[in-house]
Amino acid sequence: MTRSAPGERPRPRVVHVPDAHAYVEHVSRLPEDVSVRPAPAVPGATAVPGVPSGPAGRLPRFSWEDGPQWVRAHAAEFDVLHVHFGFERLSVAELTALVAALAEAGRALVWTAHDLTNPHLVDQALHEQQLAVLAEHAAAVLTLTPGAAEEIRRRWGRVATVVPHPHLAPAEVMARVRPGTRGAPVVGLHLGLLRPSTDRRVVLALLDAVTELPTATLRVHLREEVLAAGFPRPDRELVRELHRPSRAGRVDLRVGGRLPEPALWDELSSLSALVLPYRWGTHSGWVESCYDVGTPVVAPESGRWSEQQPVHTFRSGPSGPDRASLVDALRRAVAAGPRRSSVASERLSGRTRGVVEHDRVHRLVAAGDRL
Repeated sequence: MTRSAPGERPRPRVVHVPDAHAYVEHVSRLPEDVSVRPAPAVPGATAVPGVPSGPAGRLPRFSWEDGPQWVRAHAAEFDVLHVHFGFERLSVAELTALVAALAEAGRALVWTAHDLTNPHLVDQALHEQQLAVLAEHAAAVLTLTPGAAEEIRRRWGRVATVVPHPHLAPAEVMARVRPGTRGAPVVGLHLGLLRPSTDRRVVLALLDAVTELPTATLRVHLREEVLAAGFPRPDRELVRELHRPSRAGRVDLRVGGRLPEPALWDELSSLSALVLPYRWGTHSGWVESCYDVGTPVVAPESGRWSEQQPVHTFRSGPSGPDRASLVDALRRAVAAGPRRSSVASERLSGRTRGVVEHDRVHRLVAAGDRL
């Protein structure tokens, strides 16, 4: 562990898994550290002003495939393993072997619960078993919203520390002040790779509902892989339903690759609203990204999205979305329009609080506490 101020618990060496992700970057390093501090000794290590960053050099990147062996080989070089996501590929036995290796080495496990229901899976059985292993063995559990914390308490009897999702957009993007609405409103729908939680019924209802806003354009982004032979989740009927109004000029259908930055921020900033077409899920990076740039979000009442940031919700059930509710949510979002004020200061302050809270939790568990 690295040195700390007198009377303060030693600052632990933390390995975040994964380490190369915007969320992890923003909960482990303060905004000013990104530009003025050298890379931390441990991938994703928490950086706090006035605290030395530890010895030079980096650990080899953690690998899920050889997790227990990695822990045994490098136990002397870290104090806390903080798991976020990516464990979906492991069997229950493999995940259990990892937490056992951490216990044998005397290293603490921290888990941030992002997806209590996995948006990439239809059958949640394995995911639920994996979460049960993490909930049982983690020295501390974190999550993003009070509703998720209550679900964790109900399902596993653990008290989760709530640390809100940090910003995702760069500070210079958040600092932009958007002009007033000009021209016809544009409603965005990012379907990506048609993840299993995508509700095709919401998509089809949206094609109809947007006609209630006669001046509005529906802009749909679809990854080109969806149209390729061998795509694992083909939905040719949905694709046909998207192409039909596209040819008629009522839908702006854009098929291509993943939008890189800064094109993504320009795209989100150009929208009057973004619709989340989900059947299930817990938290969403889209909600945070849209909040960063001032774009209203329309989402079903399920999930914890409205606890992350204010969103315009619509009702949706086993038979699909309620059309009147969806139209009402769209109208409210478009009428509200983009937020014109910047949230850069608020978001950067929130990020600082999140980093400090992570550091507090890491210090406690590294010292042997179970929260």
